[in-house]
Amino acid sequence: MGGYIALRTYELIGQQLAGLILCDTNSLADDNKGKQKRFDSIQALLKYGRRPFAIGFTENVFYEKTIRENPEAVELIKSCIRRNELSSICATQLALASRTDTTHSLKTIIIPTLVIKGKHDKLMSEEQTSILIENIPDVRFMEFEESGHLPNLEEPEKFNRVLNEFLASI
Repeated sequence: MGGYIALRTYELIGQQLAGLILCDTNSLADDNKGKQKRFDSIQALLKYGRRPFAIGFTENVFYEKTIRENPEAVELIKSCIRRNELSSICATQLALASRTDTTHSLKTIIIPTLVIKGKHDKLMSEEQTSILIENIPDVRFMEFEESGHLPNLEEPEKFNRVLNEFLASI
């Protein structure tokens, strides 16, 4: 959700920013199928609770290798979900379903922008990432080979190095 917030923030106060980091995100709004999936998640959350949602969520956001070899990262995300109020998780799903498309503003991004994508991200497609890369004028792209949707947890040393190098360059 951070990438959506970052893109919207650029639309509102872009002239005040020195750079932008977009990690495993895209500029498109949910289509009807995506919105329905989020509404179905809300119904399942209300009926079955956080635990099944947490299990399904981690299976979708992590690369299989991470699930096998880094159970601490997986448990961290499950624990974060379980500690949140059900109403907060549902509100997040509603916010994601109702976000607007920011693709039209990508060509106006005139600050250095780093786009990061986990190679095994099941939530963001190559096409969605390509829209960012092809439309943002001053873009740098980094793909994380051993990550899904959360390279900051799956390859933290590399992630921190890439971010520090980008921040030092702007």
